[in-house]
Amino acid sequence: MGCGQWARTAPLRGHRDWVMSVVFAPSGEQVLTGRADDSARLWDAASGHEAAPLRGIRIW
Repeated sequence: MGCGQWARTAPLRGHRDWVMSVVFAPSGEQVLTGRADDSARLWDAASGHEAAPLRGIRIW
């Protein structure tokens, strides 16, 4: 699937405020999001469900 040809979208719900960073895994199966408060979350891209909360993340 090429850029801009998404078949569907899934909202990622869990952060309580603005997300500052988003990166997709090379496989496209996971999404990592991060906030300026040093919180990060790993998501399943297909379902939009949180795969794992990441603790102790420091953004420099």
